[in-house]
Amino acid sequence: MKAGIIGGGAAGLAAAYELGLRGHHAEVFEGAPFLGGQASTFPVNGVPLERGYHHLFRSDAAMIDL
Repeated sequence: MKAGIIGGGAAGLAAAYELGLRGHHAEVFEGAPFLGGQASTFPVNGVPLERGYHHLFRSDAAMIDL
């Protein structure tokens, strides 16, 4: 079987891995230039910041207003 996996985040990569273990061909299609989805980082002033962050900034007014 051939499978196309949309998204190179944790779920997409896990699906491709499991299909491969079962002898199937899986191709992952990711729009970003990196894999990992929300489990990746991006640089802010030279410091890696989590993309799926679990913290607040002073500028996160909508969250602070909650």
